[in-house]
Amino acid sequence: MEKSQNWFKVNRVKAFFNVVDDMSFEDGAKALLQASGVGKLRPNILLLGYKSNWSTGNAHELKEYFTTIQLVYMHSKSNISLGN
Repeated sequence: MEKSQNWFKVNRVKAFFNVVDDMSFEDGAKALLQASGVGKLRPNILLLGYKSNWSTGNAHELKEYFTTIQLVYMHSKSNISLGN
């Protein structure tokens, strides 16, 4: 938690963040989608890391990644941004 706060301070970013630990990628994404925002302050953008190992990753990881993207659409997020 402290490491995240320090990163925001060093990079002069003013933002809210939630930390989810000890979960699978898919479960963590579900928890963050449900926990983020209040009323009209609910975000409509989700940033995901780009999956660069499509051909070498295992099937379970790929399924979790695509399921997460589908969950985002089901939760009516307007934009999904994939980046490194």
